[in-house]
Order: sequence, then structure tokens, then C-alpha cells
Amino acid sequence: MIAWQVLTRIEYVSRRALENQHETGAGLVPGHPKMKTARPTAERFLSRMTGIHLLITETDTDIQGIVIEKLHSLQYQILLWLNIPIHLYDMNFSIKKSKIQHETIER
Repeated sequence: MIAWQVLTRIEYVSRRALENQHETGAGLVPGHPKMKTARPTAERFLSRMTGIHLLITETDTDIQGIVIEKLHSLQYQILLWLNIPIHLYDMNFSIKKSKIQHETIER
């Protein structure tokens, strides 16, 4: 039920954004990269958000994460249509292991 609500919300927000901006989305129809639609489906959005890989390395002192591929233009556009801040996909991080152990002990 929750997954269905998420898919419905994705479609509602994106279609409303496209309508408000008087736009249509291109690159969302499989096999037809130039075909535009004003009513994209959540499944098509999600299928275009693939290929984002996070490389996590661990040493004795820290854990680091680096996004290998950058978002391409359609992925940026999808995030804008869904009103999702771009910085959420900037998943680069570095954490000292001593900080993780300290936070775990406090809980």
C-alpha cells in the first residue's frame, strides 16, 4: 500500500510541475527518446534513475563514499519535476570510525 502511494505521489507531483511550467517530458518513453509526454508514469521516472553507483571504501580510521557517475541531464530534470533537492544525490562523504563508535555507545 505504501509503495502504491509513493508511485501515485510521484506521478501527481511531476504532472503538476509539468503543467505549471507548460512543459512536456522527453526521454521517458522507451524506444522513443525524443517523444514527449505531459503525463509521465512513476515507473518511467524510476527506470531513468539507474546507473548511480556509490563506491564505499573503508580503512582502519575512516569510511568514505564517492559517487562514481554524475547525474545526466534527464536525471537532473526528473529531480526538478519531483521537487527533490539536487544535493540529496551528492552522496560523497567521509566519516571517522571513532565518531561512529562514539555515537553507537551513546545510544
